[in-house]
This record gives sequence, structure tokens and C-alpha cells, in this order.
Amino acid sequence: MRAFRISIAVVLALSLVAGPARAGEEPMNWSPEALELNARGSELSLAHDYQAAYDAYYAAYKAMPDPIRYHRARDWVFGSMRSSLISLYETTGEVKYLCQVRRILLEHWEELIDAFGEDAQIPDEPGIRRRLKEVDADMRAHVPKAGEKECVLPTLSRTPGPKQVIVRPVPVEVPKPVPAPRSPRSRGLLAGGATNLAVGSGLLGFMTYALVMRRLTFDEVHRLNDSTEGPLGPSELATVEALGKAGELHRTTALATGISGGALVLAGIALVAASRARPRQSAAAPMLAPGLAGLVFHKRF
Repeated sequence: MRAFRISIAVVLALSLVAGPARAGEEPMNWSPEALELNARGSELSLAHDYQAAYDAYYAAYKAMPDPIRYHRARDWVFGSMRSSLISLYETTGEVKYLCQVRRILLEHWEELIDAFGEDAQIPDEPGIRRRLKEVDADMRAHVPKAGEKECVLPTLSRTPGPKQVIVRPVPVEVPKPVPAPRSPRSRGLLAGGATNLAVGSGLLGFMTYALVMRRLTFDEVHRLNDSTEGPLGPSELATVEALGKAGELHRTTALATGISGGALVLAGIALVAASRARPRQSAAAPMLAPGLAGLVFHKRF
């Protein structure tokens, strides 16, 4: 008969480890020592040795110190511990076993709070509260025996805080910015700036051409001077004089077109920038004076 009970206990322990978890449940993790002690407790419980069974279950419970990793296995063993103490109370009628049930319930709850955090959802908290109410009702209904000491246990040192609330942000589609249409004034500034840039770039290009031609002209003068031995004849002098006048003309043209083109390019850049800026009170006007020409901007900030 004893061998039969041992077989039942071993089969039960193996089924706790090998049995697949139900859908939505985490696997039941056991430490090797706890598994062996739990099997020993099952054997003692079948033999109605509830005190020894409780001691084995309690040792198995302590052999799994991590309440998160061994949560389901600890809960299973804790139920066996409680059942053993209830059986001891029913057998002996001593209230100390009810007090012990209440004490281990509070300890179990305290360890869960420490592991999961006060603001987290404590596993099986409603079940723990229900069992505490049941054992409190049993203790109130207990008829004390002669000489039996009253059992007074402190309540839980702290009340678990509110459940953790996870707020998941809802993605909000941000509308794409729509560029505001250009005002007539802005379009006018842009057109004027583009025209100034085009004309100024053309004048700068003509300046470059005039500078190149001036260089070629003076190179031709140097070539004539180097190729003629002795004083230059009348025809050579006329050619040199014509080339010199052409060089001066190219120089004057380069200066005029360069200054005008640079001014127009700068004015065009300013007008384009003003067309993209926020509307402000501004004005632009050409300024002409003896020996001076330019563009005057007036802006109120």
C-alpha cells in the first residue's frame, strides 16, 4: 500500500512538470529540489501525516524563492500548504492552525507585492483576499478550548496600490503643411528679382568677353613689338595705335558692364529673398547721383 501511495505521488509530481500548460497560461516552472519535496509532501498527505506534509510543502515553497519565475508552481504548493493546515485544524480543533493559515496567506501576499511591485497587477490577489475572509470567518466561529491561547495576528503592513494602468498612445495623423499661395506683391518681387538676375548675369558675361578681348589686343601689341627689329614703321605704328584704342574700349566696356551686372545681380538676389520672406513694410527704389548709382531698400522692422 505504501509503494502504491509513493507511485501516485511521483506520477502526480511528474504530471505537474511534463503536463502542457493550458491555452493562455504560462508554463509551471519547478526547481529540482522543490519538485522532490512536493512529491514527498504528496506522499505524506496521502498517509494523513498532515504536519509532516506541511513541513515538506513549506520546504518546497522556500526552494523556489523567485515569485515571478516560479509563480504557478509556488501557487500550487501554497494551496497544498493551506490544505494541510486546514486538515490539521479539522483533526485537532486547535485554532493555532487557522492562525498559521492566515500568517502564510499574508506572507505569500507580501512576497508577491515585493516581487511584482505595488502598482502592478498582483496575480491571484482576489483569491488571496477571499481566503483571508474565509479564515477570518473560521476564526470568529471557533469555540476556544480550555486553556487555549487567543491567536492575534497583525494585518498586512501595507495595502497594495492601484493597479497599473498602461496608456497606449493613439497615433494621430499630422496634416501635411500646405504652402500658402503667393501674394501679387510677392509674385512681383520674384519676377523683378528673376529679371534682374538674368540681365545682370548677361552683363557679367559680356564683361568677361570684353576682358578677354582686351587681353588678346595687348598680346597682339606685344607680338608686333617683339617681331619687328628696329623702330616701327608707319604701318606698324598705326596698327599699334588702333590696337591700343581697341584695348581701352574693351577696358571701359568691361568696367561698365561689370558694375552694372553686379548691381543687378545683387538687386535680383535681394528681391527674390524679399519675395520669400514674411510680408513686412518695405520699399525699394533706385538712387541716382553724380558719380553714384544703386538701389536703396527701406524696411520697417
